[in-house]
Amino acid sequence: MATKAKDKVAAPAGHARVDVKPLRGAVKAVGGVIEKRNTVPILAGLLMRSGPSTMTLTGTDLDMEISYQIDLAEAGQGKAMRVVAGSAVLDKIMAKLPADALMTMEEDTDARQIKVSCGRSRFTLPLMDADEFPEITQGGFDHQFEMMSAEFQAMMNAVRFAMSTEETRYYLMGIYLHVADGKLAAAATDGHRLARWVGELPDGAEGMPGVIIPRKAVAVLDSLLDAVEQPKIEIGVSATRMRVDVGGVSFTTKMVDGQFPDYTRVIPVANDKSLWMDPKALIEAVDRVATVADGKTKAVKFTLSDGGDCPLTLSCRSLENGNAEEEVEGQYDGDALEIGFNAAYLTDVLRHLTAEPALIKFSDGAGPVLLVDAEDARRTYVVMPMRV
Repeated sequence: MATKAKDKVAAPAGHARVDVKPLRGAVKAVGGVIEKRNTVPILAGLLMRSGPSTMTLTGTDLDMEISYQIDLAEAGQGKAMRVVAGSAVLDKIMAKLPADALMTMEEDTDARQIKVSCGRSRFTLPLMDADEFPEITQGGFDHQFEMMSAEFQAMMNAVRFAMSTEETRYYLMGIYLHVADGKLAAAATDGHRLARWVGELPDGAEGMPGVIIPRKAVAVLDSLLDAVEQPKIEIGVSATRMRVDVGGVSFTTKMVDGQFPDYTRVIPVANDKSLWMDPKALIEAVDRVATVADGKTKAVKFTLSDGGDCPLTLSCRSLENGNAEEEVEGQYDGDALEIGFNAAYLTDVLRHLTAEPALIKFSDGAGPVLLVDAEDARRTYVVMPMRV
């Protein structure tokens, strides 16, 4: 006698309706931490968790994680869903849908697919195992404080250009965030130039350990703060991790596991020869003279003399390309001096000086040079000279 097979009971399906524009922004922001090429398939995925009224998207590369929460279009009508779909294809789909449209996402648990519909468009995407998705946000933070978003970005942008790109010096591949003399300080150096920013210490940051924010995290965080326009951010710091919360977005990153050098030893304190110049004019002059320079060093010689409207003469000599020379207007107070610089390193620093004129302080032809922004005492820059 044949037995009647029991009807298969379908698992409850997750369901969400969401506006395209906020979801597009969330997918793009979270995708910033996901590597384009992954040997671990789950790391190419985007974790989507939805409830009755909100959806949270999460992406990670195991060193960084972004969680981005958005509101559903119909509050209270969503059904719980926890799925992982490919980040790259979702990003492409979102970019091609109308920004003002409404889309529906429905999970098919039996087929391990998610159905995406918007207007007359229909997509069926494969799902990965959500239980395999790694999350790095476990654990607390010893120090938590608030900062204005604009100030935090200004801090990063004032120093990030000086971060090293040499993997053998991994401990220089980031921004050193620390407390110095009762102030919040950020520093970056590649050994050729140094950038430092010092500001007021926020409440809650007292005793914070010095941490090195990785260069990739700096770039992702800067883009995230541009996209999420909120005046304040909340920061949590431990010895190994940092979290930044802004609006409905949470960014977590591991710190560089290394010891940042005592950079204060290279900041000169006795440079007694002062040069005041228009930084934009100096950048343009250095760039013109460096046109004939050989190789990557782009060495440019500074010849300084006291007196006259043009105390600085820039020069460059090349056996292959010829010679170049230009006099530059300014004011100089000090003995005659000759010193050489890598043109790129020097102009990188000059672009971050906002005051006119800029102040450049020398000691001799071999010592580090101090560059100061007369209108922003929070920023200090040092450039190492080179032989010419």
